[in-house]
Amino acid sequence: MRSPTRSTHLIPICSLLLLLFLSPLAAAQDQPLITQIDVEGARKVEEATVRFKLKSRVGDPYSPEVVREDIKALYGLGYFEDIVVQAAVFEGGLRLIFQLHEKPSIQTVRLVGNRKLAADKIKTKIDLVEGSIVPPGSLIKNAEKIRLFYEEEGYYQAQVTGQEERISPSETAVTFNIVEGEKFDLGEIRIVGNSVLKERDIKGKLQTSELYLFFFGGTLKREELQRDLDRIRAYYLDNGFLDIVVDEPEIRIEERRRRLRVVIRVQEGIQYRIGELSIKGASLFPEAELLKEMRSQVGGIFSREALQRDVVTITDRYAERGYLFADVSPVTDIQRAQGTASVSLEISEGRQAFINRIEIVGNVRTRDKVLRRELRLVEGDVFSSQRLQAGRRSLEGLDFFEEIKLDTRRTAEADQVDLLVEVKEKATGSFSIGGGFSSVDGAMGVASISQRNLFGLGKRVALSGQLGVNANRVNFVYTDPHFLDTNFLTEVRAYNNDNKYSDNIGYNNQTIGGSLTLGHRIVEEVFASLTYYYEWVDIYNVTAGVSPLIQRQVGTTETSAMTFALARDTRDSFIEPTQGTRARLQGTYAGGLLGAENNFFKTSAEASWYHPIVWRLVGHLRGNVQYGDAFSDTPELPLQERFYLGGVNTVRGFRNFTISPKDPLGTSTLTGGNKAYFGNLELLFPVLEQMRMRGVLFFDFGNSLDERSTFGDLFSSQVRMGAGAGIRFQSPVGAIRLEWGFNLMPREGERRQVLHFTAGATF
Repeated sequence: MRSPTRSTHLIPICSLLLLLFLSPLAAAQDQPLITQIDVEGARKVEEATVRFKLKSRVGDPYSPEVVREDIKALYGLGYFEDIVVQAAVFEGGLRLIFQLHEKPSIQTVRLVGNRKLAADKIKTKIDLVEGSIVPPGSLIKNAEKIRLFYEEEGYYQAQVTGQEERISPSETAVTFNIVEGEKFDLGEIRIVGNSVLKERDIKGKLQTSELYLFFFGGTLKREELQRDLDRIRAYYLDNGFLDIVVDEPEIRIEERRRRLRVVIRVQEGIQYRIGELSIKGASLFPEAELLKEMRSQVGGIFSREALQRDVVTITDRYAERGYLFADVSPVTDIQRAQGTASVSLEISEGRQAFINRIEIVGNVRTRDKVLRRELRLVEGDVFSSQRLQAGRRSLEGLDFFEEIKLDTRRTAEADQVDLLVEVKEKATGSFSIGGGFSSVDGAMGVASISQRNLFGLGKRVALSGQLGVNANRVNFVYTDPHFLDTNFLTEVRAYNNDNKYSDNIGYNNQTIGGSLTLGHRIVEEVFASLTYYYEWVDIYNVTAGVSPLIQRQVGTTETSAMTFALARDTRDSFIEPTQGTRARLQGTYAGGLLGAENNFFKTSAEASWYHPIVWRLVGHLRGNVQYGDAFSDTPELPLQERFYLGGVNTVRGFRNFTISPKDPLGTSTLTGGNKAYFGNLELLFPVLEQMRMRGVLFFDFGNSLDERSTFGDLFSSQVRMGAGAGIRFQSPVGAIRLEWGFNLMPREGERRQVLHFTAGATF
């Protein structure tokens, strides 16, 4: 057995023996050729790997210097503890034999002294495993990894040493001896030296936190603490302290209390303000216009973060105009005596970029033209970041793709870029049967078959049916967003809806009908549509003692109507929006010149606004106003067209359809109104990202009045209000909304609180 210490001195000895052996042959032949190279003893390392490291080659003249380099290279692999090179005369030249003695394999890795932490968890932190070898320095390195793991768990006095014991010529045992010590929690963090910024605010920027409520925080990780020092520096720089100095933290151990105390000393220096602010090199935009959009202002506190955002803002303005390669460089000149910093943004505008070609990859089923018509950019267009982002939103709205990546690549031409559109498709066809429950329709069974991307052309077709306690429905819809490859949308619908709401509104109604819609985008985000529909409506199963208004409409009537709508949507996501707006204006005209029995008109206006607040909080404001009336020989707005509020989609805290005028004759029947409005104020926040779960706090308000009241009475009468909280998420059983609403001003007979729950499942 050869010891590792002996192998380190073997290189010159082997080389000397080789030279002595070859000296008689060297005298006879100045440059003997290598005729064969053999490798012996390589088991853990492939022989091909060994030969790849050798510079000696068959057919080359023998060189002692090259052989020495070969030996060094093989030692560098880390697998060998001893290397011997032998030479013999062979076929008129030399045969070199590299005899390799590999390091022993690890038979066992043992942990001694660990009582507080499990061995399997500790072993996941090291890279020594059974069957491998022990590389040089790995014992010290892995002992430190174990110590750091103990430190992360609060054992700051842990000591770890590693040792290796040879148990056979080819095997070794590795042992890590651990002295755990006591566990210490982080009891206090002090910021010392601050005079302007508050200690509480500084500590709020740290990831390291003190122990509170005996369970939360209280773990000190040195690497995280070092990153916290950078966070403190960044916070000071963002508040004008350009000379900030943050010293290395002092960690004090309080043995008696088993607590750690961290002291971080800062030297604030002076707080700088912006003395001068200028923009140089701008010709596309007036300097005053760009300065107006900046957060940094003369006289304000210098902020590195604000300055970086200003750079992004101006860069985006140029990208909107096609100047994709505009460069904005901030130059800061500090005047310490005055406590000011002059800031100049130097702009190199470059040239306007044009789209050279658009390359689409990843679409297997979806045809290229389906993606291209959503992009808002074509070859030869001036690049526009706004239109590019609008195209992204349109592609997301198709709901054909799991991933969408849009990237630009420079071409050989200085003023041209290629646009790369990379998508990953997802299944767009489905067949499902299942069940669910909602507070409107009760328990239900559902079956549907649909294809959102028919033949890869972007057309949609769906047939669905629902059988439930309160509603039976059959719906068919066919949509072609680009009829005959034009920008016109066409949609055909047929439906049969039987709603059994007599327990809530005093009657059931069945609607059988169909519709045809034509739509077209007017400008970037504004879409207009015109829909004609014809319906047969049957009012039946009327509850005894209901209002005469309902009794007068019992039976079957027909409706022939046209609906015109304008919609604008600038939300950044159709599924989980965080910013942007959505607005819709709609007007319906029925009867009259269109024929049929029911003569009425209805109008509605709705707007939603999403806006990020702080952290990942998103504010949502939604408002809706509705009005309708009958004309000609139709005495009042038909029942199926009247406005009822209350429920998960209007005013929460009230049961469905319960915000409604009552029968003027005192029957207490809810008759629905011909005018209504409601508003929703929501605060959305993430709860569990992996489940796409979001929490919501809400405040709702609204009212509904009938023909006896004027439109002004709608807002002057008592407003119905509700508030509450809930969660929304995607689960294995479908999309779920669970929201608890409270009636803030309950009237006699009304519930004080209502649980709104909707869920669906397919399986």
